Amino acid sequence: MTGTQEGSIYVWNEGGLLIHIVPKSKAHSGEIFDICVRTAVSPARNATAGGQPPEDDDGAHERAQANVFHVLSGGADGKAIMWRFEKKGKEQVVVSKLYHVEPSNCCIRSVFIMHSQFAVGTAHNQLYVYPIDTASDSLQVEGDKRDVVTGHSEGKHKEGRVNCVCCCPDKDKYLFATGGSDDTVVLWDMRQEQDGRKAIPGCTTSMVSTPMAMDWSDVDGLVAVILKSGSIVILQVQGDGVQNATVKKLNTIPGKGCGSAIRFSPDAKFLAAGRRSGRLDLFASSSPGDFKPIKEKGFSAHPGPCCALDWASLTGTGDLCYLRSNSYEPEDLLFWQVSSSAQSTKQVRRLQEIEHCEWHKEQCRVSWQAQGLIRGQGQGPASDLRPGGHVPCLVSPPSSEKEHLACGCEDGAVRLFLKPCLSIRALGRAYFGHSAPIHGLAYSCDSRGLITCGDRLVILQWEVTIPKGAFAADTGGEGTSEEDKDSVLQTLFQTLHSKVRAHDFAEALDCLDDAWEQINESIVGESWKNKLMRETKQMVEQALIRGTHLKKDAASYLEQRDIDRQGWPVTRKLDEMRSLVKLFESFGKLFPELQPDMEQIKCLEPEADAMDAQIQEYTGQVGPLLIALTLL
Repeated sequence: MTGTQEGSIYVWNEGGLLIHIVPKSKAHSGEIFDICVRTAVSPARNATAGGQPPEDDDGAHERAQANVFHVLSGGADGKAIMWRFEKKGKEQVVVSKLYHVEPSNCCIRSVFIMHSQFAVGTAHNQLYVYPIDTASDSLQVEGDKRDVVTGHSEGKHKEGRVNCVCCCPDKDKYLFATGGSDDTVVLWDMRQEQDGRKAIPGCTTSMVSTPMAMDWSDVDGLVAVILKSGSIVILQVQGDGVQNATVKKLNTIPGKGCGSAIRFSPDAKFLAAGRRSGRLDLFASSSPGDFKPIKEKGFSAHPGPCCALDWASLTGTGDLCYLRSNSYEPEDLLFWQVSSSAQSTKQVRRLQEIEHCEWHKEQCRVSWQAQGLIRGQGQGPASDLRPGGHVPCLVSPPSSEKEHLACGCEDGAVRLFLKPCLSIRALGRAYFGHSAPIHGLAYSCDSRGLITCGDRLVILQWEVTIPKGAFAADTGGEGTSEEDKDSVLQTLFQTLHSKVRAHDFAEALDCLDDAWEQINESIVGESWKNKLMRETKQMVEQALIRGTHLKKDAASYLEQRDIDRQGWPVTRKLDEMRSLVKLFESFGKLFPELQPDMEQIKCLEPEADAMDAQIQEYTGQVGPLLIALTLL
């Protein structure tokens, strides 16, 4: 079964022949986003106590139901429709509509049938579950829907993004808050018990603008939210779970300039806010939630957006407290002495003044603890074990016993590194869940949970367990073992194979360079060279097959002159042929003994040049013809 954009359902047989159409007048009035199919269960098999089949059941009932299917479809009209499809013969289908549900005034993105219930997911990030009667092959809803998850919606800006997250630092309070592009702050319970792992009802707070960053203080349950408009909202969270949690607005601090970072001092007497303009605003508190600016116009800090802040742990220095701030573009690190007096608040320019500081949360990427992730220092080896670009967000567990740090990356991966991460060649562990950049991450109060959020309204909860020896070694360190280098090489070889299989020859070339460098640094490099040569022979066979297909397809398009003004799609195939030749030329330079195997691949380049000339000839003829037709 397939769903169409106008709302019809098509039924196909195993040979790919269309055998039945449920028209949109009987199905959905808008686009169908998802369809779930399951074989109908014979009611006779559920008739006896305990769900056991009757003694005289010889499988006849099961065979009778083999051609009967329950189908659940969901679409843009907000309906989830349950159908009964019965196949009769090879090309005949009898369709009956059982019932439909409309869980909310929103289009349905996903549906799924389970044994005794079915689930419906909406575009507003809501998940509903309906119980169903399984004692009949004509399923019916047994009761009301259950709201499993209600979170952020797309919002008026249609960005569909969760920008920031913070966790409650109080022990045994497993709460966290998120801010999204729908201009709301939502409070969540991360526990599975007590109907948890969901947004807490009545604890969603509307904002006048989009939340960009937030922080949860260590005292008084204060949550500071800085908005896109520049204002700062101070909230207070009371209670510890689904049953008794409340959120109250205490104060709104006016401001200008899009916010990008915000952080409470450990005693919540100071509040620092970073702006996209690079300005740093500092506030002092006279009572819980009542913050006043230390300097009206703030402090001119960074040349780029101020993206991370971190206070020093309190050391009994009286009214003074120390702060560090980051900008990532360009990468910059500044230190500040903060006091309730504007005259005593200043930028620290002598390291001797802050050398005694121990930093409270270790969330600055441009720092000594995370210097191996500073982009300006170099990218390190290209693999899944290193971030490919700059790191948007970084966090350390609140427990000092946890010697690792987590970073959210632009490719949607969460990567864990040993702390301190000192070398640009340090390798971590990558965990994939997001399909888009991660914008925020935060550890739970006990360091065992990690919350991440990002594009497409995704919020993921992770359980963090670090087994011994889980991290790849720092390949830039002096004490790197050969076993660790072998594991790195093995990873690089696997990546190289996957890039060739995916016909991504340009990235495969970069991976080959890294593998060769690692081989030359290895004590047992000779054995790895032999291994790479054997694997290269296998890849040459794959490349020859791919090159033949590319040449055949390009020639077919040219013969039919099925190309546009720029020569597409032939030009794309020719670019892939040249990338393939370039990759295996590099293999040939590394292994001269494989040169005879490369000759057939090298022949692809002159053939690509000849086809390029044909494209120029054809497109040169197409131009005047189009002009003549336009004049006519």
